[in-house]
Amino acid sequence: MNKTIKNRSEILFLYDVTDANPNGDPMEENRPRIDEETGINIVTDVRLKRTIRDYLRDFEGQNVFIQAEKVIEEGTELIKARGAKLIEEIEKILENEIDGDETKKIIEKLDEILKEGSKGKRQNLFNGALGDAIDDKRKKELFEKFEEIRTKKLSEWLFKKFIDLRLFGATLAVANIGVQETGPVQFKFGRSLHKVDVNFYKGSITMPVEPGEGFKKGKRQAEFSEEYKLPYSLICFYGIVNENAAKNTGVSEDDIKLLLDGIWNGTKNLVTRSKISQMPRFLLRVIYKENNFHIGDLDKMIKLKNRDGNDLSEEEQVKMRDISEVKIDISELISTLSDCKDKIERIEFKADRRATFIVNGSVLTSDQLKNEFVSKLDLKDNQVIELEL
Repeated sequence: MNKTIKNRSEILFLYDVTDANPNGDPMEENRPRIDEETGINIVTDVRLKRTIRDYLRDFEGQNVFIQAEKVIEEGTELIKARGAKLIEEIEKILENEIDGDETKKIIEKLDEILKEGSKGKRQNLFNGALGDAIDDKRKKELFEKFEEIRTKKLSEWLFKKFIDLRLFGATLAVANIGVQETGPVQFKFGRSLHKVDVNFYKGSITMPVEPGEGFKKGKRQAEFSEEYKLPYSLICFYGIVNENAAKNTGVSEDDIKLLLDGIWNGTKNLVTRSKISQMPRFLLRVIYKENNFHIGDLDKMIKLKNRDGNDLSEEEQVKMRDISEVKIDISELISTLSDCKDKIERIEFKADRRATFIVNGSVLTSDQLKNEFVSKLDLKDNQVIELEL
């Protein structure tokens, strides 16, 4: 694994959906999440992380700990499965670090030992498993080693093996095994850059209810489907990669490259019925020179303009149906980055060719963005990197 990252960075990500539900609320008939006060579409950070996890697992062959089980399955059986995975690894570490006969005795009683939350009672069970043939001094040494394996070494294994835990951290409390670490990569909720409209659709599907020789000969019944979709939503996410938290999980620059890949291509490849029309439009990462420094609120520095370069009216906002109908105004973003240019190490970005940008009234295509960053931020050409995703 490459060295842990040393620089803090900020991430901006814009993507849009058409005739889709980017993030349904299961408590509200799976309707798209809408801020009732503003009419803004909301997408949770959990949804974006799920997109990244699934892409890294399915397309990049990465080990992912938090799998994509349905919400209804996120219960007892799933907890048991995760606990079994952790217990299996504890057994492997025990076999590598403790004498074979002693390990065998511990493993025979391991489930019972781990179920005990009290350290004192856990130690009593541990000592009982070893038996009277082993003296008290040796038992104490072995129990201290066992506790180190149960906590520190298990945690090290988790972060080394699973990229999603390195990126997003872990809050695991299964089989009385607790691992809690704040992840270096954190996102705010995504919000649409405009008010949205919600459409309700009702349809029917015909299902066979009795067997027959072929579908047509079986008895059939029509069932009605109801769903809510957004005609259009252009969503902006903002995140931070914290170099301090990275020290605890071991996130490397290679991990961050995979993260960016997962953000862009995971969004594009999320081919489900409700999200087939998602398209990434703009991805920006700002890497800083100084520790503990970031600008913050970069998402609030993005505005939308109509084709004429004017602010969108409320009617124009809800009637939007395509990225070609708007221009993305990054004037404030460029100005703010320019004010902090001495603190910027480099810029990484990717822009969709169908997206059009505005900086102080000047219209820019995606191909012209690199020169804009170089000139306005006084960066060298090799400090502005167009990502190949």
